[in-house]
Amino acid sequence: DQQNEAISSSRIRDLLTQGEVHVAADLLGRRYFVDGVITHGDGRGHNLGFPTANIAVPRQRLAPGYGIYTTWITLQGEQNVRLPSVTSIGVRPTFEDQPVLPRIEAHILDLPDDPDLYDRPVRLEFVEFLRPELRFPNAQALIDQIRMDIQRSREVFSHDR
Repeated sequence: DQQNEAISSSRIRDLLTQGEVHVAADLLGRRYFVDGVITHGDGRGHNLGFPTANIAVPRQRLAPGYGIYTTWITLQGEQNVRLPSVTSIGVRPTFEDQPVLPRIEAHILDLPDDPDLYDRPVRLEFVEFLRPELRFPNAQALIDQIRMDIQRSREVFSHDR
């Protein structure tokens, strides 16, 4: 029973590693988040029709386990802007055959215009684990799944602020 379980940092880390971000949030009393900076990627998301913000996070900050998440991203600056997003954490198995460093890539929904986001500090709040990271047979299968991930995330956001 979750309510009788001791809240420990190792328990929180285990939950995050398993993608159980909503359980970790219940225990923490707030959503788990990472702060980072938007960096240049290779443009693959843009070429698929789903541009992503590649987020560099300090090594000492634990990112949740590999997978796709419903997230809120806050673009920090003179005025913080909080927007819904769908975030991938992992190694992009559909495109990478060789081992690569894991990436955190957020597709920002409802982004006004196309602002220059590079080097912008951000906060990424994890709302819900959607699915594990998968290898797709081709780009179209991935695009179809991304559309479903966005639709599911919009359903989550309709009940979450």
